[in-house]
Amino acid sequence: MKLYHFLKEEHGLTAIRDQRLKVARISELNDPFEYIHFDTSNYVSQAVLKERRRKANQRFGLICLSARFDDPVQWAHYGDAHRGMCLGFEVADANLIKVEYVDSRASLAEFRESLDLSLPEFLRQQLSRKFKHWQYEQEHRLIVPASKTTDLIFHPFSESLRLIDVMIGARSKLTYASIRALIQVLSPASSHFQNEGLSNGVRNGAFDMTAIIPNKSFKPMPLRGTA
Repeated sequence: MKLYHFLKEEHGLTAIRDQRLKVARISELNDPFEYIHFDTSNYVSQAVLKERRRKANQRFGLICLSARFDDPVQWAHYGDAHRGMCLGFEVADANLIKVEYVDSRASLAEFRESLDLSLPEFLRQQLSRKFKHWQYEQEHRLIVPASKTTDLIFHPFSESLRLIDVMIGARSKLTYASIRALIQVLSPASSHFQNEGLSNGVRNGAFDMTAIIPNKSFKPMPLRGTA
């Protein structure tokens, strides 16, 4: 499945260079109501959810991806106000959680039933729902082991998380030539470069990607430094 990850320019270039993505910790997610979409009017449910979230945060992290690259709101929120980048990946479907957007909390009865789940299963259930106000993100999530609790955690690119697209924001000062140069340093055998309007592709054994100006509703930017 093809999905997208927005990030600042410096983090995007580092991700391409190091061929890995930073893993988000559950405690660092920007929605403070993550993991508590159950009815928490009961003190016991509050305590149980708090403890399970603490344990999950110690053992797991996640990579947040979107089904869309052309949403200007996401570029504004996660792409450094359109100055950043968006990386496209081919992701193995079996590893993904598709987020469901809901308008109310689940009942206490459903909460009690969920207590029979193992921690990983409970985690998948909890991270599969967000309130409907977030539905513009069209989010999919990849849960990864993250045993360290203090250092930054990274997840490497692989066949199940394969980089295939690089996109730059409407306010980015990056050039296609600079992206191509970075890719060629990582894979010197790169030999195929093509200019197709707003699209420039590099194809070789390690990389198969396109650098484009996203969202055709944006005012087109002139290509800079292209071959």
